[in-house]
Amino acid sequence: MKTSIHFLSMAMCVFGARTIFADTWATGTSGTITSGTSTRVGIGNPSPAAQLDISSNTANREAFIINQAQGTVAIARFRQNGTTKMLITNSGQVGIGTSSPSRTLDVSGSVRGTAIEGNGIFPVTAYGAVPNNTGTDYSTAFQNALNAASATGGVVLVPPGQYTVNQPLTIPTGVTLQGSWGTPHDAVLGKGTTLRTNAGNGDENGTPFITLANDAALMGVTIYYPNQTTPAVGWTPVPFPWTIRGTYDGDIVNVTLANSYLGIDFATNLHNSHYIRDVNMTAIKTGVAISKCLDVGRLINIHIHPKFWATANNWACCSSAPVTDLINYTTENLYAFKFGFSDWENAVSCFAIWARVGMYFYRESDIFPKVEELPSGQFVNCGIDVSKFALLISEVQFAPSIGVEFSNCKLVGSVVTGSANQGPVKMTSCSFLQNSDPSGVDNMIQWDGTGTLSIASSSFGRWGRSSATMPAISVLNGAALVSNNDFGVQDVQKPVLSVQAAGSATFIGNRIRNNIESQQAPGAVVNIFGSIAR
Repeated sequence: MKTSIHFLSMAMCVFGARTIFADTWATGTSGTITSGTSTRVGIGNPSPAAQLDISSNTANREAFIINQAQGTVAIARFRQNGTTKMLITNSGQVGIGTSSPSRTLDVSGSVRGTAIEGNGIFPVTAYGAVPNNTGTDYSTAFQNALNAASATGGVVLVPPGQYTVNQPLTIPTGVTLQGSWGTPHDAVLGKGTTLRTNAGNGDENGTPFITLANDAALMGVTIYYPNQTTPAVGWTPVPFPWTIRGTYDGDIVNVTLANSYLGIDFATNLHNSHYIRDVNMTAIKTGVAISKCLDVGRLINIHIHPKFWATANNWACCSSAPVTDLINYTTENLYAFKFGFSDWENAVSCFAIWARVGMYFYRESDIFPKVEELPSGQFVNCGIDVSKFALLISEVQFAPSIGVEFSNCKLVGSVVTGSANQGPVKMTSCSFLQNSDPSGVDNMIQWDGTGTLSIASSSFGRWGRSSATMPAISVLNGAALVSNNDFGVQDVQKPVLSVQAAGSATFIGNRIRNNIESQQAPGAVVNIFGSIAR
């Protein structure tokens, strides 16, 4: 038997304080309620926009509750033309595009979201950061995300866009701050992840913009200083603190520093090791500083060049202002790489151009009593281009005869050692070319101190800009072992080797072309054998 309940069209049926609007309702023996196809039911809404329209005007009360006894069928199912589009199973799993979800959320199809958090992933957008480049400072949002990740360790994701972050950040132990870049990249501010900062404006001794705690990492971002002034004739840049500083072990990968006054600092704090790879930067005063490293730091594919700032500001590079004004400044002031105490530093494919000093090696002071606080390491496939001093070596390790080794390196600029140096410098399969800057050292290599210089299987281009009598290699003190090298044709005959009274040298199997083999002062010890003069 079927019972029908009829209401006038759009009549109001009142249940307590609730109203239901309907056309025709019918109840069957099975307890079902049906209505016509045009029925719209409004609960709390006298003008329902859908077949069921629920509106709750009571605060702190759910608008809709489904309560099902435990069973095997779905709690709720949503169909279109009889096909299930979404359901909630009796165990609480949600399926979208599938009628048999096997996970808490099972989606058949693509998923898009601005902040998906969980399983060690902490998006900065979930903590309030917005990539809108409006100047709104999201430092607090970034640090809150980093602090949240510190409990278990994890990745703080920074989606593509430009974020203003004007306060220093600390990346905790076990946490990676990761942008969208997965490869080395140019400073294209409208692409990928960019952090815009003015942290420490005017104070180079202030807190670094980003501090890495032990075993923390920074990956996949560009960092840009919008308040750095545009280079001009007689330019004085705005000083800023270090962009990145490590406190113990730390990693920096796929990061571009568009215009850092001071770049990466792993020299201030004692640390066990560091890993810096695929970093591009325009540095103004110092690029990368390494010291107080106990064991095997690694630098891989570090590129220091004015073009990254030029790209960020859409300047033509590199033969017109303001880039030429930047170059004029860096060739007088920039130390691209600095190495203090570092035991077995490994540097591969590192490059700098237009610096005063490409690589500087010096003695660190007072780290450990009675410990040799000097650099040592291997440098492979590195290049220093158009710099006053390609290598400026104050001191390197001398016990147990470690020193520094250079293989397959190109050096455009002078190589000069200090009188205090006792350690060895070994150079194999390198190319030497003197910088055209007339204010630099005329020698290609000027060797001083009591250590040993070894040069083998290398080539020498021009040298002696201001004097036809200036040698390619000048040995003021110590010893030089020179073998199997090629000395290029010069505009006039020039000496290849000069040895002062306190120095000594062996010169074996070299091709000297149209040059003069050697000059030696009385008292110098020189052995020459097997040179080719054409």
